[in-house]
Amino acid sequence: MKNIKLFEEYTEGYDTERKITDSIFEDWKGDQEDGLNSIFEMGLYEDDEDDEVELTGGEKAALARDFQILTKPQLAALYLRALGKAKDNHYGTYTVMIDGIKVFGDIDKDGVFNLSGNAMADAIGLDSAVTVGRTVKKFKNLITGEGATASEVIYPKLIKAFDEFSNKTPGQVAVLASEAIQDPALSTKHRDAEIIAGPRAAAKRYEQKVNQVRLGQKTYSLINSLKAVSIYKNDTAKAERVAIAKIASELDVNPEKVKMAYHTFLRDKGIR
Repeated sequence: MKNIKLFEEYTEGYDTERKITDSIFEDWKGDQEDGLNSIFEMGLYEDDEDDEVELTGGEKAALARDFQILTKPQLAALYLRALGKAKDNHYGTYTVMIDGIKVFGDIDKDGVFNLSGNAMADAIGLDSAVTVGRTVKKFKNLITGEGATASEVIYPKLIKAFDEFSNKTPGQVAVLASEAIQDPALSTKHRDAEIIAGPRAAAKRYEQKVNQVRLGQKTYSLINSLKAVSIYKNDTAKAERVAIAKIASELDVNPEKVKMAYHTFLRDKGIR
């Protein structure tokens, strides 16, 4: 009987906490004049490599063929791109180590190497920039342990390459990847297309950045609302977890996207 009582007390306590949390969230949401879903009118993604675009059957078949003909040096380059995104949230962290690749991108005033998906396709001689994005995403899922998802099938060839590359240093993988580097004067197809779409793409990237800042600010705001009540007052980590989970559920997105926006907001504002 004692165990039953303890269980009942636990469940009652959990239900009370959930009701308090739901109430705070609904009150907070009602105070958001522009609403939450407006954040996703243009998306939150840095570029198409993070987009959850649903492919047609023909596109999936074409990508499957691309994955089968990727060479080991090409896979090595894409693995390094994914490793940077997974470890440092930046595609250029490890790709900059590849001999000959710098001419395809640029190094900003902070010393960060930037290389678009289109430039990456030119750099390693791929016919499709979409293949860059999808392959990088598959490698990233393997690196983070997420594995295959509904939208990202992991092919045996990629798993084999991942197993090999993950047992090497980034420098060793970069040596192999350098074998895929093309002549920058001859391999320009994807960068030329990027230039043509430049103004529109730049506007989209700006809107995405604005939306990410807004999401980070809103997450910070909800966390502060939760911390105003006793159950979260002395537990910032718990308030952060709950706020991120609630907003991700409301927007039907991966909680990691909300978490990333929140931490970016904290860093940009010098809060943490």
